[in-house]
Amino acid sequence: MEVGVVGISHQNAAIEIREKIAFTTNKKTQAIETLKLCGIDEIVILSTCNRAEIYFISSSAKEAASIIEEYCEEAFGSNISQYLYIYRKNDAISHLFRVACGIESLVLGEDQILGQVKDAISFAMTNGSSGKILNMVFRKSVEFAKRIKTVYRMSENPLSVSSVAVKYISREIGGFGGKNVLLIGMGKIGKLILKYLSEIKDVNIFITKRASYSGHKFMNIENEYTQATTIDFEARYKVIADMDVVFSATASPHIVIDADKLLKLEKNVTFMDMAVPRDIDTRIGEIEKAVCFDLDDLKAIVDENEAYRRQVAQQIREKIDEEAAQVEAWLVRAQVDDTIQRIHKICDDVYQDTWTLIDKKIDLSSKDAENMQKIVRSCIKKVVRTPIEQLKSADNEGDINRLKSAIAYLYDLEEA
Repeated sequence: MEVGVVGISHQNAAIEIREKIAFTTNKKTQAIETLKLCGIDEIVILSTCNRAEIYFISSSAKEAASIIEEYCEEAFGSNISQYLYIYRKNDAISHLFRVACGIESLVLGEDQILGQVKDAISFAMTNGSSGKILNMVFRKSVEFAKRIKTVYRMSENPLSVSSVAVKYISREIGGFGGKNVLLIGMGKIGKLILKYLSEIKDVNIFITKRASYSGHKFMNIENEYTQATTIDFEARYKVIADMDVVFSATASPHIVIDADKLLKLEKNVTFMDMAVPRDIDTRIGEIEKAVCFDLDDLKAIVDENEAYRRQVAQQIREKIDEEAAQVEAWLVRAQVDDTIQRIHKICDDVYQDTWTLIDKKIDLSSKDAENMQKIVRSCIKKVVRTPIEQLKSADNEGDINRLKSAIAYLYDLEEA
């Protein structure tokens, strides 16, 4: 079995392309069902505002990657394939570790991606699309990322796309003091923006509430951020003209702020679109007194700790190579698990047949029967102990395949 990943990210595709391949929950489920029917054994989909990646396990990573590439072309457009990257085997494992650590992120070393990696594997486990191998690879990547963040203390000055966006807009408008700020969307990104805004003095914060939003969850937000004023989501167009800044960070697959519905602006309004696919109609940037930014504009920011983070990132990459090699070695050894299980199954069958025969031929007391069962099991295990040890000690695919073929021939098994 081989591990691989097919993906797209901010590093090789603009937001206009990335938003085409953003996975909603329904799209994740549909993709998993379709790809499973195509013979791909395990699947985990990681979808964030800056990347969409399909991790997979298959007997041939090359063939599986081609299947996924074809699926993406059919589902998201024929021009998507030119933006996709493909990693296989050790390269795929290393890539996941880099992603989990935040060194592949738009904001180097950001914290939010680790939670998103956890969410991705949790979703896959809940829906049964991941298995022994991807569960282990993702668990190792999360453990490694946590360890790295502790060792290198990259989270002492926590960064996220949300914090950079707030900083970016602050620079664009000359600070938030005395400004009216509307926040649309109370997902993870929206809550982080609200957190950062609430730490600024003299900013007037307004948050939208949908009728369908959980009353209990929203009540917690209102209780925690008492300085924020709640308005109905449907009234957003009425209040935008009174705002200085509008942040939008929903998971909607459609436009949330339509240029045709926007009222005439009497003062400058800065829009910051944090969503993929985008929430804000790009035509708003053409309206007088409106300025519109999206996630790709954040690339212009240079973080004060960038030099340090890049230095640390290089050290992390070196450690990732070592860690990925260990995981790859585990994957190689894991190829013998099915063969070992089948050997144990043969042993169990032989034991059952042997004990049935002994039980018919010899009248034993319960104590003697118990001792005899132990002796029979022990003798059978001794016969297969050496083959199993040889399988477990093999550390390259060539040796493993030769041993598996030999055992399959000797025990008259179909090769796994």
